[in-house]
Amino acid sequence: MLRIAVCDDAAFCREALAECIRAWAGLHGVRVQVEKYRSGEEVLLGIEQTGDFAVVFMDIELGGIDGIDAAVRIKELCGPVHFVFVTGHEEYFCEMFSVHPILYVPKPIARLKVFDVLDKIVEDQRIFFESFPVKYNRKTVNIPLGEVFYFESEKRRIKSFLERGRQYVFYQSMNMLEEELSLCNHNFVRTHQSYLVNARQIEQFNSKRLRMHNGADVPVSRGRREAVERVCKELFMSKKLHAGELFVT
Repeated sequence: MLRIAVCDDAAFCREALAECIRAWAGLHGVRVQVEKYRSGEEVLLGIEQTGDFAVVFMDIELGGIDGIDAAVRIKELCGPVHFVFVTGHEEYFCEMFSVHPILYVPKPIARLKVFDVLDKIVEDQRIFFESFPVKYNRKTVNIPLGEVFYFESEKRRIKSFLERGRQYVFYQSMNMLEEELSLCNHNFVRTHQSYLVNARQIEQFNSKRLRMHNGADVPVSRGRREAVERVCKELFMSKKLHAGELFVT
């Protein structure tokens, strides 16, 4: 699921952007979750409460902190995020380029322009923008799948290990988690009864274990060895794994 924030102090602009995003998603068969905010402060609070966004459509002239300052703060909190600044004021162009990556939608909002920037954002980067909702500390948290190293289970207790040292614990069977992720993301591979791994985060692979980019070693069971090797080689050949990543036999 692609999580997108829309921030504009004008209600009609928020609704227009949300409608364009949902129309684009329907056209491309992409699952989206659109959250609407009136200020940069509300976006920051939303991230704190529900997790990162993959894309943020941000008006520049807002009450409180302006859109550019809000974007800088959001970058400090989030993993990979694309900002789409929405404004009719050309004088802000130089300031907008202090935030990267950046795209721009002029006002009044045109549906085809919104479609165009969304097409550019998701091209070749779909995994990094998909998220998976889980219950954590009695609230829903959206785990960005591109930042997951692996999931580890003990009975129905699953622990996720993410970039920047983050961990989330939730309750679900590993079989069900594997099935649900297979519907939205084909880069996760079951290496062991208790481990589900993001193949893009693999640094080294041999017949008995995987070394992840965070330095963790994940076991590979004998019965799953062939499937793990096949997924890794497919990603390597499609250049979704970097050439420097090693396959150790």
